Amino acid sequence: MLQEVEGTDGKYTYGDIVLKDKNGIIVPALMGYALDPTHPGTKMKMDYDIERFKKAGYEFLKLDFITHAALEGDHYDKNVKTGIQAFNQGMAYLIEKLEGTMFVNTSIAPIFPSQYAHARRISCDIDGSVGSTEYQLNNLTYGWWQNGTIYHYTDPDYMTLEKGETLEGARTRVNAAAISGTMFLNSDDVTKPEVQKLMQQLLTNPRINELAVSGKAFRTVEGNTGAGSSDIFVMENDGVYYLAVFNFATNDAAKNVDLARAGIPGDYKITDMWTNKEVKATDGKLGLSLTARESKLYQFTPS
Repeated sequence: MLQEVEGTDGKYTYGDIVLKDKNGIIVPALMGYALDPTHPGTKMKMDYDIERFKKAGYEFLKLDFITHAALEGDHYDKNVKTGIQAFNQGMAYLIEKLEGTMFVNTSIAPIFPSQYAHARRISCDIDGSVGSTEYQLNNLTYGWWQNGTIYHYTDPDYMTLEKGETLEGARTRVNAAAISGTMFLNSDDVTKPEVQKLMQQLLTNPRINELAVSGKAFRTVEGNTGAGSSDIFVMENDGVYYLAVFNFATNDAAKNVDLARAGIPGDYKITDMWTNKEVKATDGKLGLSLTARESKLYQFTPS
């Protein structure tokens, strides 16, 4: 706490700007100590950091653990009575100083600071396994409505292809990210030859990348899934429909998608977006067999 705060020219230490309670006791650390967003030393540090980021040319800013700014305490600004008031003061100051120069992506909590950010994480950390991908899609199952409404984009967390267990498992992680509305970010160690191969296989498909760039979240076909995820999602964009079907199991599975139930009307040409090959539906149903951890993305264009 004796360390000088960067950007304050020695005027403040971290002991000065750390959040304290009414008795002057430092608020307990929660994966790091909370700073008082209303303290002038905290604002000077924000000025210092933002200028460094601007000079370095950064255009993307991830604000993580921002719940710390909303913790209750005895704030420097005595007009501030609650943690949320302090949070709003600090966030408003930060965004003003950014001057529209960066894309702002916030952490999963607080839930609704949409006036300060372009995107928000919709799930906790995803390690790349199919189990964690299903968890992320559970968040999409119940949280798709945040996309394009309160936030421009929803963030399904990064992709770690190496941890997908199989090629199809890694592809499923890519598909899950592409349909989630979406921060399409990879977090693999690109120095590894096997990772480079996966990236070439899974991150260079122009149809999948174009879908991700659209920034539109798919909606679940069935919503009553409890703690699990829906396995079928759909999205419409300018008269073109997209369908995602997942098998989260470690064994093969047969799926039979009722296209009317999925909200896809009429006659369409159906294309597998990974292979670019046409597939056929029978009597309004799309039957498919998925191997363990496999998923499919289809495009429906008017016939």
